[in-house]
Amino acid sequence: MLDSRGVTWGYLLGCAHGLAYAHEQGLVHRGLSVSHLLRSYTSKKGILSGMGLVRRQDAGHGLTEADAERERKSRSPEMSNHANDPSVSSDILAFGLAIFDLLAINHEISVATSPDESYKEKWERVDIARKRVRQQPTEQLPATQPDYVKEAEWNLLLGMCAADPAARTCMEDVVYQVGVLAQQENIGNSSTTKASDTSSAIVEDVSLYEIQTLGKTLRETLDEADELCSELEAFCDVNRAIYARLVDVYKQLESTRTPLSASLVESFSLILLRFYVMLEKSTFGGYSIVASACAAQTVSGKNYSMHHDIDRLIYNSPVLERTSEVHRWRPTWEQTRQRQQKAMQTILENPSSALRQLKSDTKRSEAVALLQFSARESGGISSLGSTTPLAQLGGTSAGTLPQWFVPAHQVELRGHIADGSFGAVYRGEWLGTDVVVKQVLTDQENKENRAQFRQEIDLWFSLNHEHLIKLYGACHEGRSFFVCERASQGTILSYVKRFDRRTAWRYLRDAAEGLQHLHDHGIVHGDLKGNNILVSDDIAKLADFGLSIIASREEVPASGDEGALGAFRWKAPECLMGARPTFASDIYSFGMCIIEVLTRKFPWGNSIPDEAVRRNVTNKLIPARPEDFSDAEWDLVTRMCSFDPKLRMNASAVVNWAAYFANRA
Repeated sequence: MLDSRGVTWGYLLGCAHGLAYAHEQGLVHRGLSVSHLLRSYTSKKGILSGMGLVRRQDAGHGLTEADAERERKSRSPEMSNHANDPSVSSDILAFGLAIFDLLAINHEISVATSPDESYKEKWERVDIARKRVRQQPTEQLPATQPDYVKEAEWNLLLGMCAADPAARTCMEDVVYQVGVLAQQENIGNSSTTKASDTSSAIVEDVSLYEIQTLGKTLRETLDEADELCSELEAFCDVNRAIYARLVDVYKQLESTRTPLSASLVESFSLILLRFYVMLEKSTFGGYSIVASACAAQTVSGKNYSMHHDIDRLIYNSPVLERTSEVHRWRPTWEQTRQRQQKAMQTILENPSSALRQLKSDTKRSEAVALLQFSARESGGISSLGSTTPLAQLGGTSAGTLPQWFVPAHQVELRGHIADGSFGAVYRGEWLGTDVVVKQVLTDQENKENRAQFRQEIDLWFSLNHEHLIKLYGACHEGRSFFVCERASQGTILSYVKRFDRRTAWRYLRDAAEGLQHLHDHGIVHGDLKGNNILVSDDIAKLADFGLSIIASREEVPASGDEGALGAFRWKAPECLMGARPTFASDIYSFGMCIIEVLTRKFPWGNSIPDEAVRRNVTNKLIPARPEDFSDAEWDLVTRMCSFDPKLRMNASAVVNWAAYFANRA
């Protein structure tokens, strides 16, 4: 629980992202309270409990009288009076009240009743406060600001807990403001003994200042941003408002007669760069009328945070003013959002005219999926299935939208990581979460490929195991991609270098447990190698299971020694001779992974060519025994890598042996 050892705004940011995601999925809480705000001690993040989440139109159904009474006690005031009407607005109020309760508990933790208070006495006192908050949660904020709540925190809570639901801070603003508080908290906790290199630096002539990553001056970047805004007609309203504010700030900087602080100019350049990159990426989207309408609110949300960043820049600078009309942005932004929502509703009510403008079946299928997602997101419709007019339009045969569907406009690609036989891999961000995005090269115009892709995602999404990389979602329409958990600590190969052999075996045991879970669910990994065993939160996890099936389709070529097709050093002999991957071939590949992890070298060494590896393996050879392998370790590898697949042990036995080596004194 978040209330167990003192809350931080960083943890609350994770909970805010979780609540925003639930709302994105058309879900609300029937009784959000402190007990729903959790923390992960491994990932160091706050998480929102899914207990109590319901679809907006289903809220309140199926409750017993006892359940209703329990929820009434944890509800916001208007939710207590309208037990069947939980909403986004009531969630925001309940979240604000829960934050207030957590701040009160924080205060209890930080204040000692006496100088002689023992550790045990302190936590007994805190435990009493926790129980009080859970049994009698705050139903409304106090009339005056408590001493232990800071000004910015109090302003956030006042907005979230406004008596009028229509006047409450929107969820986007909640996420942004909590993020700012988390950022300030991090700055406050970091060491300040070393002065910033830019604290005393100055910029004599702002017109000569260049954004290094672009190789352009600020004026040149603004001019190109102007052209990009013109190209993106669908998002003109929201983008032009940001552009006008940036131009005004630049003119103020340019007209300042005294030298400017380098930190001020750099802060401005970072906002401008972020805006420019967003515009540049959007121009490659090729948005249809439906895609534009669906993406508009996401673009508005990104610009919303940029507006706040510009506000902070102006407020914190003595040389900048916000007297120009362009800086009174909120009314215009809210009017634009209302127009976008009305436009989206118009399309949802009569989608045929928009779909008729799309010439290909693929484009129409993509548009239907986006409309289904928007309908689900709005909460007005739980899922537009094949019985609805929308799913029958435009010659499509769309069924219920998968729960895992993620539209492309919600995902922001960052740096390129690698290319594999299945496609390209990127760092990315999705709903405020760092992720890995894997774009698939298969021809999605082919209906059979699309159906196969969807089946594979259904299977992967159903898996939930601590030693498997989590699939957050995917897009099966248009350019197909996966959105996966990002392993923060890299591959097992790079991570175990700092540890002893027993610890390396512990991570191999983790990976073996992940493989056992796959096999227990009838899934063959098909591409096991060291690079596909990742470490996150100090545990090993298997990645890229199932991608070997995608990569093995006829239209996808092999790519050297990367991916499922060319990884000769890890492949079982029967696979090198043309057989499809099996549970037994996974065991062989995992045996090669054991050699790789413990020796820090590729199986068969780093220099031997692939054809020589193929010849050795098909001639019933395995790599030479490394000098530091014990008899028991090498016996395990040889049994896993038997030429006859029937003689290889199963994943459960591998787990037991790996655990034995990890626990051996």
